[in-house]
Amino acid sequence: MAEHNWQEFYEMQSIGDSGTFGIKILVQTDHSITGEERRLAASATDTLMGAIQGTSLRASKAEQARVLAERRDLLACFAEPIYVEEIPNGYCDQWCCKHRPWYVVTTRVGRITIGWRKRVIQISWEAAVADLAEKVFADATGTKADRLIHAWGYAEAKQIVGMLTRGNVRSVDTEALG
Repeated sequence: MAEHNWQEFYEMQSIGDSGTFGIKILVQTDHSITGEERRLAASATDTLMGAIQGTSLRASKAEQARVLAERRDLLACFAEPIYVEEIPNGYCDQWCCKHRPWYVVTTRVGRITIGWRKRVIQISWEAAVADLAEKVFADATGTKADRLIHAWGYAEAKQIVGMLTRGNVRSVDTEALG
């Protein structure tokens, strides 16, 4: 058997909340590996890493329980939901959170979308529900734009949703938001 002259083509390792992961690619070729080939390997490795880590994360019993708890807690912000539609994560489509859906909740006043965005819960609504966030939550200091506001946790999200679902909200006393 002929001696193979393997070259390390690309190596990547990561350590994070989801554990440790690494990939090493070896190639046998009759030329030196070019910079362009290394860039292609990096891109392919990112794709492979995402697929493997995403599959592993979705299969994790702990992660499955986390997703179910998030669903329960997000939907508990609504006193009287009429219909709940699960939609793709509105913030991140990467392997780390692609499996964590957002929800469009139909209420008696209209549709409200809710989901986790990093460390905040993003809440947005259609025009039938309430006016622009800057008018409705004028005193709130967190992120707000158009018909969207961020809540720092479930308690604040429940307060915001409660205010929005009171019906045809044009302005809200945000002292209750703290």
